[in-house]
Amino acid sequence: LIVSTGLAGAFSSGLTLDEWVTARNVHLYDGALSNAFTAVPVGAALPVSFVSSDELVVKHAGLAQAYEGLRAPVAVDMETAALAAVAATRSIPIAVFRLISDTPERPMPGFMNDVARAIVDTDLRARLTSGARGIKGALREPVAAARFARDLSRWSKLLAQGWAERADSIYSATV
Repeated sequence: LIVSTGLAGAFSSGLTLDEWVTARNVHLYDGALSNAFTAVPVGAALPVSFVSSDELVVKHAGLAQAYEGLRAPVAVDMETAALAAVAATRSIPIAVFRLISDTPERPMPGFMNDVARAIVDTDLRARLTSGARGIKGALREPVAAARFARDLSRWSKLLAQGWAERADSIYSATV
């Protein structure tokens, strides 16, 4: 079993901050939605349609149109589709167990777009440039940066707590 865990954004309404979600299916978004990978549901988490992209997708107009065909609610991240693709090629089941970190009503701070680009870019110069822009953006938005730092601490605790409480149900989902 491969488990994709961490944070996810709510792309559609119907999801709240700090809510646990699990995937019914996983789509890659790279200009268009791919075919879905099937996921093993995790108990005690809300089943959602899951979309992954190598960029922040909350404000992505193309995905907004594409997601209309998905069963709501829809959550997004940047890692799960890659894990699902590898799992599928090896016939390994995948489960998704993620915590909602942002919603359309409470999006990530603007400087996180540059931070995300710095993480996924393959060119070193582009990574450094995006990282520097992210740092400058955080310095220009100190209240948002402080709130984000506080949220990261809370999410870390919630992730540890969620795993401690649900480890048995995640394991039993694959037995």
